[in-house]
Formats: sequence, C-alpha cells, structure tokens
Amino acid sequence: TEAHFTPDGKSILFTSDRGGSPQIYRLNLGSGAVERVTFDGTYNVSPRPFPDGKGFAFVRRDGGRFQIATQDFATRQVQVLTGGPGDESPSIAPNGKLILYANEVGGRGILAAVSSDGRVKQRLVSAATDVRERVLVFDGAGHLSRWAWRRVARACRGAAGVLVTAHAPGLLPTLIETRTDA
Repeated sequence: TEAHFTPDGKSILFTSDRGGSPQIYRLNLGSGAVERVTFDGTYNVSPRPFPDGKGFAFVRRDGGRFQIATQDFATRQVQVLTGGPGDESPSIAPNGKLILYANEVGGRGILAAVSSDGRVKQRLVSAATDVRERVLVFDGAGHLSRWAWRRVARACRGAAGVLVTAHAPGLLPTLIETRTDA
C-alpha cells in the first residue's frame, strides 16, 4: 500500500507487513525484484522518495510515538527529524529541502514543516485548525503567470492544506502562503 514511484521511474516504494510488521519495500520495475529497505524499528510506513532519488522520508513508530524520519538508500542511515507523538503524512517539496507533515496538538490536526536535515522545525498553521490528509506543496511560485496561478488555485480546492513557496536556486524556500480548510 501507499505506493510511490521513485523519481527515475524505475522503482516503486511501498509499505507491506509481509515480514510480520509494517516495513518499506522497493519494487524494481525492470526485474520485478522486491527488496525490504527499512530494518530500523518495527513500524515504518508512508514512504515518500526525495526528488534526487537518493533516499526517502517516512513515518516511523518508536515507543508509541509516530515520527518523521529519512533514510539514505546507499548507506541505509536513518535520521529521525521530528519528535512526534502523532506526526504523519509526509510530503516533500520539489527541491527536497522541506518536508511537510500533519501533527496533532490539543486533539486537532495541524500542518508542520521540517527541513530535510532536521535543523529547522515550524508549525505552519494554528491549533485552531484541523488538518488531515492531502496537503499540497507548490514550490516555484515566482515562475507562474497570472493564468497559471488560476489553474493552481483550482487544483488546490479540496486540499486539507496548501504550502506555496518561492526560492532562488540553491536556497531554502521562502514561505509565501499557507492555507487550511478550517
């Protein structure tokens, strides 16, 4: 379940409990071979590949806390980026430098972000909202025409959250707008 193509289109990352607990696997579309890619912990789900194809973000459970983590494909090194307890639904910005995720504060869902190195963490909406699935990330706002913006706005209808950023090449995105359905 929760299948996502890798950026090169040669593999699919997905979650399965075929080994006894939910783990992340990679299906090679050329050969049909399936390999387990997560081994740290007993619960790893929701894989989202990085745009550069070198790794992925995912949700892991550690001691009852759901956290956002990343793993490098080559080294298999896992880095936990958030502390939980209810972090879920990671979404990676197109430049790979920012990960949006849903969290819960005071029984209500909020939208939060963490840099892909874990150094910067930020709540993007107040606890007065209630964010659930389908958060859209749009990076590159400075390059759109007025008509393209209208198409983007239509595409965002029904999303639980929207993050719009603009940035110069090689720099972290600059937050332009966040919006939720609440």
